[in-house]
Amino acid sequence: MRSVVLLIICLIPGILRGQTYIKHSLKKDRLSVDLSDGVLHLIPLTGKAIRVQWEKAAIKEREELILIHKQGAPKLSFSETPGHLKLGTPGLTVLFNKKTASLDFVDKAGNVFSSEKPRRRRIVDNREMG
Repeated sequence: MRSVVLLIICLIPGILRGQTYIKHSLKKDRLSVDLSDGVLHLIPLTGKAIRVQWEKAAIKEREELILIHKQGAPKLSFSETPGHLKLGTPGLTVLFNKKTASLDFVDKAGNVFSSEKPRRRRIVDNREMG
């Protein structure tokens, strides 16, 4: 019994381990953040919409986002601090926390309207093959 409890205690850090930040790259149309489990792309679509796309080595998105009314690329702003990456458009800002690998979405008034719980993002392939 004692060895079972010890085994469970040893496994807890591995279970709770979230994605860890490795590096990032800013391209003309997106911010790509390399994490331990894959690559997170933040792609501004309009002044008030930023697409969050996840790319895992073994799992690729089958569906592609198609915009019928193409709009010009929004004005993009980027800044980096020791703890955060900040990607913004005129109406929306996404903050990426380097320590917890979580996202916060902020409107132009500075109010957080959506945020991810730290270390909760899990991407699994749930497509049925057949």
